[in-house]
Parts: sequence; C-alpha cells; structure tokens
Amino acid sequence: MRWFSRIWISIRGFALWLKVGYPFMLLFLAVLGVALFKQVSWLHIWIILILGTTLTIAEMINYAIERLCDFVCKNKQNDNIRAIKDICAGCVLVAGLALGVVGLWIII
Repeated sequence: MRWFSRIWISIRGFALWLKVGYPFMLLFLAVLGVALFKQVSWLHIWIILILGTTLTIAEMINYAIERLCDFVCKNKQNDNIRAIKDICAGCVLVAGLALGVVGLWIII
C-alpha cells in the first residue's frame, strides 16, 4: 500500500468521526479561542492543544470501539456489549476530567 493511500484512509477515518464528533470539536475550539482571547502565553496554547488532542484521540477510540461493538452484536440488550461501551465512555470521562483539571490549572 502506498503512503498516499494510508494518508487518505486516515483522513477518511477522521472525516467519519467528525460526523458525530463535531460538538466535541466545537467545544475544543471554543476553549482554544478563550485562551487566545485571554492572551495567555504560547506555552499555554500549546499545552491546551496537546490536552485537546489527547482527549480527541480518546474520543475517537471510544467511537471506534462502539462501532465495532454494534457491528459484532446487533442485539442492543447484550450485557457484555453494554459493559464494554460503558467502560469506554468512562475512560473518555476520566480523561476529560483529568485534562480539564490540568487545563484549568494552566489557564487560571
């Protein structure tokens, strides 16, 4: 597989995620906008970008696992699938809370 094909597949995957993840991206851009408006240092801006990117990655992995679970098991009442999805959502929540605390500590 050529390198261009791999890049195109990655872009297509990100575009698929954006269809459901756009509210999250808007929130991330709003936080970045507030940081720019407050005129914090560039170090803070870079840290916010890194924190937002980390949370975006966690959210994308969560979405991929949920899609995989839906593909594997069509039955919505499966307790194992529900547990897997809940754990993934919990991981994103914990990552978001931790990154939020770090972000607030940096901005304030």
